[in-house]
Amino acid sequence: MSTLVTVIVSVLALTAAFLLLAFWLLVRGARRLRTRLSRRVFAVLGAHRRWSAPLPPARSRVVTLQAWLPGRARPVAALRRDLHRDVHGAVRAVEVGLEAGRPVRPLAAIGTRLQRTAFDLDVDLAVIAAEPDLTRRRALLDEQADRIQALRHACAQVRRGVLLAGSATTGPLLPVVMGDINDEVVRLDLWAKAHRELQGG
Repeated sequence: MSTLVTVIVSVLALTAAFLLLAFWLLVRGARRLRTRLSRRVFAVLGAHRRWSAPLPPARSRVVTLQAWLPGRARPVAALRRDLHRDVHGAVRAVEVGLEAGRPVRPLAAIGTRLQRTAFDLDVDLAVIAAEPDLTRRRALLDEQADRIQALRHACAQVRRGVLLAGSATTGPLLPVVMGDINDEVVRLDLWAKAHRELQGG
């Protein structure tokens, strides 16, 4: 009898141990799967967020700090900060216009293109800021002057378009402004393509 009890207890103990091991493996596998899925989701969201502004929030704070601190990177950092504010202001203006019910939906797509252009430009400016030779750095900045001016002008035109869309008297001018904005964006696209070709990309 005692032998039978011992066998039963041993079988129950082994079964319990097996169930605990299976449960532990299941939890561990679920955690690994959740981690992998989270990384993929965050990677996708990060790639999407990259185009939502020329500078991610963390890098924006760093650039703002560099723009105030003395050093060789200060002038370029100040320019990057100002461009970030221009693009952010243009995009925010469109968002406010949409929330107010203004007919500015076409500007949203243009804002997305401006964000992409601004991101590419910010990367180039970050590379220029790392150039140790002052003369070479100034020359590289001069090469980007037209590109920078075109981007800032396009952002100003987007903001102007939102304002015009809210005015009954100047509303008919919106198509004209839209045409100007499209011309600026096309110019930026052509500049970016030529720039990449010169870099061998």
